[in-house]
Amino acid sequence: MRDLTVGLNWYLNPNMRISGNYIRSCVRGPLTSDAADIFLIRLQIAF
Repeated sequence: MRDLTVGLNWYLNPNMRISGNYIRSCVRGPLTSDAADIFLIRLQIAF
């Protein structure tokens, strides 16, 4: 199994943050191989 994760945070102001992740996962086995691409975005608000 091989994974790659890249993340980014952007602070809009002291109370708001947008975070994003990209995950690439590769599974290699003796009989099968597969890969997955995952995009994740989150908005966080503190009040």
